Amino acid sequence: MQKQTVMKRSRLFLWIFGILMQAFLISMHFYQRNMEAMYTETEYLLKEVLNEELHRKQLELNMFYVSRIVVDTVPLTIRVTTSEGVKTYTVDLQKSKKNISQSMAERSWHSIVCMKSCLSTDSLQQLWNERLKKSKIFANTDIHISITHLDNTTSYFKCKTCDDLCFGTHKITFYVGNRCEIEITAFWSYSWQAIYQYNSTPFEVIGIVAAVLIIIFCSWYLTKRYISKIRNDRRRLANDRDRERKVRMQLEKDQKRLEVKQKEYERRIKDLSLKGEEREEERKSMEKILKEYKMQIQKLKELRESGKEPLLYILSSKVTFDSYAKLLICGDQSISLTSQACQLLDTFLNAPEYILTYEELLECLWKDGSGDMIRLRVAISRLRIVLSVDPEISIFQKDINKYQLVLPEKG
Repeated sequence: MQKQTVMKRSRLFLWIFGILMQAFLISMHFYQRNMEAMYTETEYLLKEVLNEELHRKQLELNMFYVSRIVVDTVPLTIRVTTSEGVKTYTVDLQKSKKNISQSMAERSWHSIVCMKSCLSTDSLQQLWNERLKKSKIFANTDIHISITHLDNTTSYFKCKTCDDLCFGTHKITFYVGNRCEIEITAFWSYSWQAIYQYNSTPFEVIGIVAAVLIIIFCSWYLTKRYISKIRNDRRRLANDRDRERKVRMQLEKDQKRLEVKQKEYERRIKDLSLKGEEREEERKSMEKILKEYKMQIQKLKELRESGKEPLLYILSSKVTFDSYAKLLICGDQSISLTSQACQLLDTFLNAPEYILTYEELLECLWKDGSGDMIRLRVAISRLRIVLSVDPEISIFQKDINKYQLVLPEKG
């Protein structure tokens, strides 16, 4: 029975573990989807902020252009007229693809605007962070700008809040200008809380479904266990009733057997009385035996009729005590008790709160006064060993001169 309970409990734990693992794997899928969506939106918002900032600078400088070119191709070789003459610059194809504009006219205006009013890393970062927060994207960001001048010298700019080394899980680079001379590198990273908050609905649904499934399995397990307990209790009660019925039948048989013996001895005593003093000693011996038979018959009648002293005591869900047969019944196992152990346990069970003093115990076990504390401790120790079949049953010393039998709570 105990092995079956352990197996069922292990099976329940495996089910719960399986549900949690499935919930974790599905959550990781949505976690990855959230991160990909956040990456795409973060990149889009950065590009949008760059375009808006360039457009704002155009308005501040009162610079406008109207492009009438329907098909605009971006050349990879740029000629720029400077005070030193016409210079030719070759644009890297990969940089050109990463330019925020694929229109040559717009790129030229971007170059002119940035030449007049340089882009600010701090302004871009602030605008970018504001857009991210509006989109429920919480990230640690940083922006670096590198400008390659006409004389091929390079200037670097970074945010005031940036350390010497920039940290970020993600990185992207955009280029501005017809020569792709302005390189804008953005760094950012998300915490797991930010990824969760971006779209928490799938995680909440997964959590609720997992919790409901766990509650259902636990409820099913507890219900099944409760039903099994009721069935076992009913089966045990039926067995106890059947055992008590058999015990009472045995009592009746023993009583009849003793009554037959009593009549036989009465007849033999009567015969011996007629023979005079020749068989006097034998007659007295039979009278003594007859007296014992009468006492036994009287005790059996009290057990059958009074109902004050139960024959069976249910000590716990595992153990039943048969006071007449002097047995401890534990499942299919029956443990024989000595007369002393049986009398001691019976006395405890009929005492208020199962508490007995030294004097009461000595009087119970040794009516002739031959008992002492050492013999009492030995008797209690032997009873403890027998009762150890159920660890929930114990006998311990209460106060200085008392012992108490402790039984598990019923329920």
